[in-house]
Order: sequence, then C-alpha cells, then structure tokens
Amino acid sequence: MHQWDFVAAEGEFRRAIELSPSDPVSRDYYARYLSVTQRPIEALAEIKRARDLDKRNPKYALTEALILFESQRYDDAEEVFSMLGRFGEDPVTGVYRGANYAANGRYKKAIRKYTEPKKRSRFVGSSSEGFSLNPFAAKKRGWIPKPNIYDYEYFDLWSNDTTTLVYLGLAYAKLGESEKSKKILSKLESTRKYVSPSKLAILYGALGEKDKAFQSLERAYNDKDFQLIHLGVDPGYKDLKADPRFLDLLERIGLRKKL
Repeated sequence: MHQWDFVAAEGEFRRAIELSPSDPVSRDYYARYLSVTQRPIEALAEIKRARDLDKRNPKYALTEALILFESQRYDDAEEVFSMLGRFGEDPVTGVYRGANYAANGRYKKAIRKYTEPKKRSRFVGSSSEGFSLNPFAAKKRGWIPKPNIYDYEYFDLWSNDTTTLVYLGLAYAKLGESEKSKKILSKLESTRKYVSPSKLAILYGALGEKDKAFQSLERAYNDKDFQLIHLGVDPGYKDLKADPRFLDLLERIGLRKKL
C-alpha cells in the first residue's frame, strides 16, 4: 500500500487469504487495508475472522479498536481499548486511546492519558501466546501481569513518541491552550527524531495553520510517507477536510473515490 496502488494491494491480500485461509495475519492486514479505504463494515468482519482464528492475540483486538476509531465509532473503540488496558497498556494502544478521546471531544482526558506516566508490562506466558481478552480465561491460563517479572519501568509516553505529541498538541489546541500546543509544535519541528509529515499536518491544522498543514502533506506525498494512507480516515484531519486541497490530495493518492 505504500505505493498507493490500492487495487493491486487488494488483489495481493485476497490471494494471500486464498492460499492460507486459516492465517490470521493476512486477515489482519487486509482488515487494515479495508479500513483506510473506508470500508469499515468489511474491515470489522475481516478482523473478527482474524480474532476467531487466534483468540489469544491482543494485536487483533488493537486492530479492531483502530478500525472503530477510524470509522468514528469512538465509544465502541473505547470499549475495546479498555479491555486491552486491563492487562497493561503498550505504547501503541496508549497513543491511539488518547487520540480516540480527543476525536470524541474528551480533550482533558486525552491530555491526562498522554501526560501521566505509564507502566510497561509483560504478561506471564510467551509473547507469541498473547492473552485472552476474557479476564477470567486469562487468569486461569496465567496471563495476568505480575510485578517485577519484567522491567515494569515507568516511562513518559508523551515525551518519547512523536505521534503522541501530535495528538497531545491537538488536544491542547482544541482546549484553547495554544501556547502549550505551539510549544509541542516547536519541539516536533526541531527534534532529530523522524516526524511523519502526514501526522505533523494534523497539529498544524488544529492550530489553524492550514497553509503549513498542506505544505507538510505535500512533503508527505513527495516522500511517499506511509502514514498518508490514513488521510481519509484519521479524525485528526477534520480541520482540513473542507479545503479543496485536501480532496485534491486524496484523489492523487487514489482515495478520493472512497469518500
């Protein structure tokens, strides 16, 4: 999909599933494809098949939560994020749970999610086994996190991940705390870490800097930034969607017809 040939990509996904229908990984990737091409009903059906094939792996539940987030079913997404959070929250889950709060207008909760230190944990049982989202089944199988079996170190999620900073800055901007948002923007503009220009455009848009947002999106287009495939579904782009340049870019990527 990174070449934005969505027709060819779908053919490859379907072929992979045809060759190995019991492989949940192929179905997981196909569900993500269906989500970014704005086919959420099909995406949810496909990820359900993946989860049925591997009930103990949390990554398929995370994919379901992301599909719900991208289809603006924020309460349903939060329900899945909440189930995942019972077992310890990994950084990716934390980032998009906060983004889901912000998309749902719960900006203060998003800020708390990003600014409060989090614990990183591992489950008892191998990483390949994963865990069941049923807490009773998980406990029975020994997949409840226990103190001190892993590093369990505290880490400041918001200060270490650039995508987190984008959504944190968006939440501040929406609350009218523009100085805090601009401070985050300055950090992102000056960091030596890679910052997706697609994601950075979200923060420019939240601050009302539309020209800079579209300059960043053009850079993403020229660089073939993989994150650009989420342009049509990420709620963070809400401030830019009414601009003709947004629809033009979607058309160039090959996603406008899906709107």
